[in-house]
Amino acid sequence: GAIPIIDIDTEKKERVFEIAQRASKAIGIKFASVDIAELSTGELLVMEINSSVCMDKFSKIIKNGRDIQKDVFSKAIDKMFE
Repeated sequence: GAIPIIDIDTEKKERVFEIAQRASKAIGIKFASVDIAELSTGELLVMEINSSVCMDKFSKIIKNGRDIQKDVFSKAIDKMFE
């Protein structure tokens, strides 16, 4: 039910990235989607970590979502061969 938001300021984007990385490291996963919610207080919390990265809804809701989806998976595949 949540709606993805990608148009966020740089400071919040850095906080989200840091939280997602810490959450991923905490469970030892290298490729996952980390769902983060922002409370009305501005606090950011991890809702869940998904080992099955599915971006179908994202690609339909977000403008240029399909291009972003393809870019994410392309980068992930490139990382596998480093």
